Amino acid sequence: MKLFKATIENLYKVILMIVISSAIICFFNVVMAKFIIYVVDGIVMSNVNLPNYLTTFFYNDSKLSKIIVAAIFMVIMAFIISIFNYIRSKYNTKLRLGMNNNIKNLLLKHTTYLDYNSYIGYENSQILQRISSDSSNYISYINDKLNLILNTIFYTFFSLNVIIELNFKVCLILSIIILIIILMSVWYCINTKNIVDKKVTLSEGLIKKTMNSIYNPKMIKMTNNQNNEIHRFNINSEEYLKYDIKEIDYLIYYELIASGIKALSTPIIYLVCGIMVINDNMQIGGLMAILTYSTTMLSYFQNVIYAVEGINDFLVPARRIKEFLNLNEEDLICKNIVTPDYKKIEFKNVNIKFDNQIVLENINFAINEGENIYLVGSNGSGKSVLTKLLLGFISYEGSILIDDVELRDLHKTKLRENIGLCFQTPYIFSDTIKNNIDCYENKNIDKIKDICKICELDKDIQNFANNYDELLGERGINLSGGQKQRINIARLLMQNKKILIFDDVLSKLDNNTKNKIVENLNKNFPNNINIFITHDLLRIPKNSRVLFIDNKTIIDSTNTKLEKDNNNYKKLIDICENVVGGLYE
Repeated sequence: MKLFKATIENLYKVILMIVISSAIICFFNVVMAKFIIYVVDGIVMSNVNLPNYLTTFFYNDSKLSKIIVAAIFMVIMAFIISIFNYIRSKYNTKLRLGMNNNIKNLLLKHTTYLDYNSYIGYENSQILQRISSDSSNYISYINDKLNLILNTIFYTFFSLNVIIELNFKVCLILSIIILIIILMSVWYCINTKNIVDKKVTLSEGLIKKTMNSIYNPKMIKMTNNQNNEIHRFNINSEEYLKYDIKEIDYLIYYELIASGIKALSTPIIYLVCGIMVINDNMQIGGLMAILTYSTTMLSYFQNVIYAVEGINDFLVPARRIKEFLNLNEEDLICKNIVTPDYKKIEFKNVNIKFDNQIVLENINFAINEGENIYLVGSNGSGKSVLTKLLLGFISYEGSILIDDVELRDLHKTKLRENIGLCFQTPYIFSDTIKNNIDCYENKNIDKIKDICKICELDKDIQNFANNYDELLGERGINLSGGQKQRINIARLLMQNKKILIFDDVLSKLDNNTKNKIVENLNKNFPNNINIFITHDLLRIPKNSRVLFIDNKTIIDSTNTKLEKDNNNYKKLIDICENVVGGLYE
């Protein structure tokens, strides 16, 4: 219900107009059918009194003139029905577009603010499916079936009111038939819900196994695992088939009983009404009207049966979307009104855990403004964890202070406005160099040039035919690896952040260019805190301060002392020395 309310937010007037239009359409359809009684039993047979609103317009006593007046009334009602059909169609379109906009915005906003742990625990392909196909199926079902439900409700209500005036027994028979169809529909939904849920789970498993075979054929063949993969796929496929057959069995029973009752209703009504006509308890016009009402009414319920058969196409995406929306979002509430200057970072007895497994423990160090720190460690040691921690993505035990303000108490948006991360793999837009650097569109070309000089990039740009207006190809195909990295650094420097984290962003540069960039950073941003994550220990300047992640803790020292005293650090240096070739410009 919460999901549905969010989907129709700000659309209540639109829904009201659809409801009113449907009520008017059904009302006039019922009244038009009632004119069968007026024409046959009232005008032709003269056995029924006609309503005043009709007799007022009779201009003489001839039956033909009266039939003409009745026909004019029916034409007017048909015209009114057409007008409200148009109005309803117009508002149906507004509803579909509005609901689609609401649910897409809801899902995109939720994705944007997802808690990091929730995000990494959910596959990207699944998130994309929630936003695209699941939301579309959810909206389509509601929009397509809304008119059917409203027509069924209003037409049944108005027509039963007329039928009960004509004959209570027929009204009772139709009511029983409708009740049985409703109960059968509820029975079908209850009994197939778990079956469909299981089918969805098995289907997702089959898709994953298929994708694994498509994307990892070499690994499967190298490990001689083809037969095992096929066997596991067949087991899942057979189980899926078993549940599919169960659902089909329920569907057959449902269709046979519900459709059979609907089919039997017509001869039953013919029989009951025919006997009444013979016994002079009902007129021919009344019989014709009742048959019209019952046929139309039961046709609506026949369509409801088909809609119920496909209801799981609605319930499954609805369940998936609901589960996705139940994932935790980031806590963006600021618990401390003090705004730090970001001049100091201090870790005090910090522990980090994932799924109750310790990743880093008892972390203690402090970094002051103007310092350059090199963060090193083996692959998977926790370097990226520290980065995510500083950006407020993951929780921790202990205390992390930014100018004596607890990091977890800071507003996440303000935190990320002052702490910037430069990724190892740069993303280059298919746009100009200028726009790639100035993503926030400050459009200050002088500042862009100054930043590029700091990044030792300006001379390279001058060699392009259009300088800063040079159009870069897809993913920067016309740039070298080092040029991409420097554009990435320049993009970060344009944002005027106070704590900068460089995640191995100098790996494609020669040592001379790398040193110049670091010198330029120190000269132009003397108060910044610069944290360099690197795997290239040989190129760390002598006596530089190093935070070395070793056995789930951090050793705060210099590279010179670590090289002398720490065996694990020496092993990393040996690995660097044994690497063949370097990808430098």
